[in-house]
Amino acid sequence: MKIIDTTQRDLKDKSILIHGDNNTGKTTLLGAALSYERVNGKCVYLHLEGEPSISSVLAHDLDGVLVVTIEKLEDIPALLKEYGRFRVIGLDSLLILEEMAEAKQTGGLRAPGDVKKGDGVDGQAEWGRIKFEIRRVIELLKKSSDLFIAVGPSDKTTNIVTGEKTITPDLLGKLASRIMGRFDFVGYMEARSLTPTTVRRTIDFSARPDVKTRCNAASPITKAIAIPDIIKASDKIAGWLLVRDALTAALKG
Repeated sequence: MKIIDTTQRDLKDKSILIHGDNNTGKTTLLGAALSYERVNGKCVYLHLEGEPSISSVLAHDLDGVLVVTIEKLEDIPALLKEYGRFRVIGLDSLLILEEMAEAKQTGGLRAPGDVKKGDGVDGQAEWGRIKFEIRRVIELLKKSSDLFIAVGPSDKTTNIVTGEKTITPDLLGKLASRIMGRFDFVGYMEARSLTPTTVRRTIDFSARPDVKTRCNAASPITKAIAIPDIIKASDKIAGWLLVRDALTAALKG
C-alpha cells in the first residue's frame, strides 16, 4: 500500500516518453535534461546497445552523469541494484528495449512467434511474455528514479476498427498504446527545415487526432513547445527548461 501525496505538483515520481522521427533532437533533449538535473542528484544515461552513436547526448556537459551501455535486459536490474535510486534515468531507446525483450524470449535466433508445429513453443504466449518483460522493466525504472525519461522513434499505426492512421511510438502491434499508458507524459518531437541553415524543432504534448500524445496532469498542454537550436542558443539546456516548466505548470493546473 502507498499513500498518494495529493499536494505534489512537480515532476517528482513522474515519467516522460518522447517519440519522433530520426534526427529530430530527442536524444539531444534527453542530454539537456540530464545535464541540468545532475546538480539535483545522481543521474544515469542508459544507452541500449544497438542504438546509433551517443554523440548527440554528449553535446551536453554530462560531468557526473553515469553513462552506461546496456548489452542485455538483465543489465538493467543489476545496475539499479548496484547504484540504487537515481534523480533521473534516461533510456535510449524504447525500440531497442523491445528488441532486447524479444531476444530474451527467443535467444535472438528467430522472430517472436515464428515457430513451427511440433517445436513445443507457444508463439502466442511468447508475445505475452515479451509485453510483460517490457512493462516490468519500465515500472522498475520508474520506481528507481524521481524522473524517468525514455526516447524512441515513431511509426504509423492503423486502427483495425476505424482504419485511421496515427503516429505512435515505434512498437509492434498494440504495444505502443499500452506502453504509452505507463507514462505520465508522451510528447511528439518534430524538426522542420525552414532554410538550409535553420531548423524549427518542437515537442507536442497536446491532444492531436494524427499523433498519439499524453498529458496526465491537472490541466492540458494546448500547444507545441519550440525547442531552441543548441548550436545557436547560448544556454544548451534552454529546451529542457521550457519543457520542464510547461509540464510543471500543467501539473499545478
